[in-house]
Amino acid sequence: MTAEPLVESMAYSEFDVVFGMLAYTDALTPAEKTAILERRAEHLRGLIAETVAARAAAQDAGAPGLPARIFDKLARVTRAELDWLGEVLEEVARDGWAAARSAASHEGAAR
Repeated sequence: MTAEPLVESMAYSEFDVVFGMLAYTDALTPAEKTAILERRAEHLRGLIAETVAARAAAQDAGAPGLPARIFDKLARVTRAELDWLGEVLEEVARDGWAAARSAASHEGAAR
């Protein structure tokens, strides 16, 4: 019951792997890569809306405690990823996909 493996789990999503692959592949055009990021952003906006609705439903059902906290966390984490993705999309639009590759290399070296 110590939950140690879960306590020490990484805070990342499977999409982080996709982003790394997009940064380094030449199999897709820049427009195709950007379209994938835009689809992810749209998906995240939908998740936020669903989470907010689920929180409201839990509260209406008389379960405002733990469910509300979990839904709040999920919405916050999803908003944070959406904000980060917005920054990436701005950078790619301004500087091209080579900038994402350079940023990915720099972040990996910093760890």
